[in-house]
Amino acid sequence: MWEGHIFLKIFIIIVLASFLGFGVYYDLPTKVQEYYLNSLNDDQVTMDLDECVQLKLKKKEDYKVSSDNKKVAKIDQDLKISPVKAGETDVHVKTKRQDMVCHIIVANHYLNAPVIYLEPHQGYRLKQAGKSMYTSDNGAIEVNNGVVTCTRAASGTITTRTKNKTYTNKIVCRDVMSLMHSSSVTVYDATSKEFLYTKNSDVKMNPASITKILSVYTYLQKIHNVNAPTTLTAEDITTASAGGAVTTKINPSERVTYNDLLHGALLVSGADAIVSLCRTTYGSVGNLAATMNANAAKFGMTNSHFTNGIGMTDPNHYTTGKDLVKLMSHVLQSKAFKKVFYTKKYKTSNGLHVFRSPSSSYGKQVLGAKNGLTNAAQECVALEEKVNGHDLYVITMHAATSHERKMDIVTMNQYLSFKL
Repeated sequence: MWEGHIFLKIFIIIVLASFLGFGVYYDLPTKVQEYYLNSLNDDQVTMDLDECVQLKLKKKEDYKVSSDNKKVAKIDQDLKISPVKAGETDVHVKTKRQDMVCHIIVANHYLNAPVIYLEPHQGYRLKQAGKSMYTSDNGAIEVNNGVVTCTRAASGTITTRTKNKTYTNKIVCRDVMSLMHSSSVTVYDATSKEFLYTKNSDVKMNPASITKILSVYTYLQKIHNVNAPTTLTAEDITTASAGGAVTTKINPSERVTYNDLLHGALLVSGADAIVSLCRTTYGSVGNLAATMNANAAKFGMTNSHFTNGIGMTDPNHYTTGKDLVKLMSHVLQSKAFKKVFYTKKYKTSNGLHVFRSPSSSYGKQVLGAKNGLTNAAQECVALEEKVNGHDLYVITMHAATSHERKMDIVTMNQYLSFKL
């Protein structure tokens, strides 16, 4: 009689288990994160025990995978990472070109997790055990039908009572932007015309190679045909290299165009390209700096002054996060500038060099980016991105390392995903 009623038997077993207090849990549907690996070897992904992470490569190529600790997380040949238990491990994706490392943090946000970290307005569904009743000891932290939310930075305790057991979870709701490493952070929403976040945004700082955004825009005011031939001399390279600046690796004997040097300046921060363009368009650093300062004044950059087009350290060479937002707002109205700034990959007209934008290291949502680095300025970046339909300008200045600079953008985007 029972042989044809498999579903009835399963139902009865579940009912009996619940009645007897065996703690039948209703698992959440498995969530899948998608994450693009980059070549910087500083990727980090946080996942929960009910999540999987799907890694993706930016181009198709053969690879081998491994995990340092398979007891925490496993990775299969399809680049899918599955959690095993709470903990941390590194997974490796090795291609012919490089060994990419992604640090995996597996968190446990189930009922027996001692601490659950949230951001304001972020929700997290607790894994439930049958019918449960919830209480919170802090009005800023709420729980409805097992979903915990908080309206501001706060800490408190959620108590969950099931038929047979009581659980307590400490909830820490923190302002994610308090985790930023950069001394100055400015986020401007060009769609709504408002600042979404400011930290030391009026403090004058050396912008390092972010300067090249203004110098390239200033060159374009003089260049009428970007495809016209120009020269890069040995003296240009010597002058650029004297301060230890990065160069394009173009040789003086090569035939180049203005377009080659403009892309070399913005995409790979080539100081030799800046020196050459200065020589052929304005004749001297003094003339270039005067025009850059005239442009800055026209843009309303009242707390800025520039002495060179490269971004070399000088007490009289400075700007602020808010002034750089004004700069971005104006230069991105130029189609010629935008075309260079938005370029992800550029091959020089002679076919000998390929320049890649740093924008790809920050995520697909980034349209264009310019990094900067000097001993005085430390790590900086100015970028434009699209988040939930909003056009954003993001400026971070004075991070100690490239890893901190990149992680600040990751943290900031987490904040923006809740806010927008």
